Amino acid sequence: MIYRNGNTTVLLCPDGTKIRHTPDGQIPQPVRPESIDIKITDYCENNCWFCYEHSNNKGTHSDLQHPILETLEAGTELAIGGGNPLSHPDIESFLKRMKTKGVICNLTVHQNDYNFAKPYIIRLMIDRYVHGLGISVGDKECNVQIADKIKDRVLFHTILGITPLDVITELSQRNKVLLLGSKRLQPNNDAINGLRDFIVNKSELIVGLYFDNLACEQLDVRSLVDTETWNKRYMGGDGIFTMYIDLVKEYGYTSSVDKSVSYALSESPNIRNLFAQIRQNTIG
Repeated sequence: MIYRNGNTTVLLCPDGTKIRHTPDGQIPQPVRPESIDIKITDYCENNCWFCYEHSNNKGTHSDLQHPILETLEAGTELAIGGGNPLSHPDIESFLKRMKTKGVICNLTVHQNDYNFAKPYIIRLMIDRYVHGLGISVGDKECNVQIADKIKDRVLFHTILGITPLDVITELSQRNKVLLLGSKRLQPNNDAINGLRDFIVNKSELIVGLYFDNLACEQLDVRSLVDTETWNKRYMGGDGIFTMYIDLVKEYGYTSSVDKSVSYALSESPNIRNLFAQIRQNTIG
């Protein structure tokens, strides 16, 4: 898929690779978010102590008929999470509606919830209602078996300083792994140094290891790669091309979930307007 976003052309490849092109000498000026982290429920039964959303079995669901969702444009990527997004009674109808609009839906679930709903999730992925699946390992060992038919579209989510180091290193030698920075506590030196050593000295063993911006900061990933690699691979800071929506509380933030500056969805008639507000706060 190719689409225009302001002065930038965006190419989305089937394997999830994204390539941006902006005319030489121009600074990207996106007019809509390329990707949105969106929380659709606060309901969850896993009781993870490190959950920065404080989701629990008394959590409430969002309105998946919210009018701002109808302003999403083709090519926009949604990272749908919670809570447990599978617990939302309208999740499947929402995914089908977004597919019709050309919105690319990715889903993140806890490994317990994946194991419980595995056939259902596989069906959603085969039917392309869900493009990519994130499986959160948290602070436990990984206890899931991924079907070959979806393996290339699965990304294990781990957390720096919370997911055991050996779990991260072992997973990344067999699967694609996303390393998230810790929002609840500062990772200790053992976790940081152990991962830095693994990345530098065992890179040939890694199937795929990806980082969010907080993990890049906490690990100082930039110091581990040359300038050319960094410029080619780094996809930009939070709020530049991305945003976060808490659909339960009806607020928008930067992708780093900085709730100190937030925008009520009711104040924004469409996603472009909300993104412009967030981007203005991000870049000044």
